[in-house]
Parts: sequence; C-alpha cells; structure tokens
Amino acid sequence: MKLKVFQSDKGDCLLLSGKDDTQVLVDGGMRSSFNEHVAPELSALEKIDLVYVSHIDRDHISGVLQLMQDLLDWRVFDFQRESGNDHVREPSHPRPPKVERLWHNAFHDQLEENAGAIEDALAASAAILDGAPELSGFARLQRDVATSIKEGIQLSQRVDPKLLGIPVNHEFRDKLAMVRDEPQRITIGSIEFTVIGPFAEDLEKLRDDWNEWLRLNGPEVKKMREK
Repeated sequence: MKLKVFQSDKGDCLLLSGKDDTQVLVDGGMRSSFNEHVAPELSALEKIDLVYVSHIDRDHISGVLQLMQDLLDWRVFDFQRESGNDHVREPSHPRPPKVERLWHNAFHDQLEENAGAIEDALAASAAILDGAPELSGFARLQRDVATSIKEGIQLSQRVDPKLLGIPVNHEFRDKLAMVRDEPQRITIGSIEFTVIGPFAEDLEKLRDDWNEWLRLNGPEVKKMREK
C-alpha cells in the first residue's frame, strides 16, 4: 500500500493506493492547488474507487468540488462530440478518472430543516461584519464557514443522479457515514477500512450546536439587516 501526500496549500489531499491498484482520494485541498498539483497526476489514473471528504472546510472540500466539476465538463464535452458537434472546445483541465463512489456527509442531511436558514444567516452576518474593521477577522471566519457549507451543498448537487450519478455513502445504506452499532469494517478493493467515528451522538451534538447558533444569531442578523 502507498500513500501520496499532495501539495494542498492548506488542509489535506491524500491518495491511498492498494496493491491491486485500488485508489482512494482523501479530501482535495484548495481548488488552486488541486488544479496545479493534483489534477495532472489523477489524469493518469483510470478510476478512483473512493473519494472521501472528511469534512466540509474549504481547504478539504474545494479540490473535490473541482474534481466533480471537471468530470461534469468532460461529460458535457463527450456528449457534444458524440452528438456531432465538432466545434465544442475541449475542457482546459486534464480529463479526470472515473469516480466510483463518494463518502460525504452533506450539510443538509446533518441539519435537516434548519440548514437553509443557517446558510443564509452565516452569509448575511459575514457581509454585515465586513463593514466593521475591528471585526474583520471574525467576518472572515464567518465567510469561510458559509463558503464551506455552500461548497458542500454544491458537491451534493454535482453527484446527483441527474448529473454525475456517483453513489454517495452506499456502504452506509446511502445515509450518513457513521458508526451505528460498533466500529465496522468496509472493504474497497484490496483496502479495508475500520470506521471508528462519528457516532450518532456526535452528529446529534453538531446538529444541536448549529440549531443553537441559529437561535442565538438568526434574529439578530435579521435585525441588523433591517437597519
């Protein structure tokens, strides 16, 4: 087994290769570093057996989102060429390998009915705080979180059956990737994974924390916007 660590600017981007050429991409780093360092090397692969997104911070998910956009661009190009359109331009980025499956706990799946309200409040509060120089650092943090959530949602949209049709969390019965009874073993090709987290209580706490954030900040953001 081999582990390749890519330049990712921030965050992580790792490629785990099994003895039978099983390929697992763990996170994608930032978009710019993915385009420069990761995409050219991935283009030499025939397939990626699993793309795993550890969490939706920008420095982990942005590169994965770029990978999915590249897949979509090339799919559109191939469709146009097969339809007889010889004038369509080939995408500027390298052709990516086929992605067999994705492990990704989508923000909407974790937060359910309050997800949209949290996204809106985060984006609005970041814009408001930008106007206060003494709070610029906090505004940047709010904006980064809002952007991360947005990119997580975009990733879920890209892999939808109507677009790329990549199975999400199939080994977890198409639900949240988590430990349900006890640490479980999942085999992808020649690589065996032991799932040790998160547990249901971890996701419930995350959901409670976000809902509490919305309860405390949502009304205040609304008042500030109305001033």
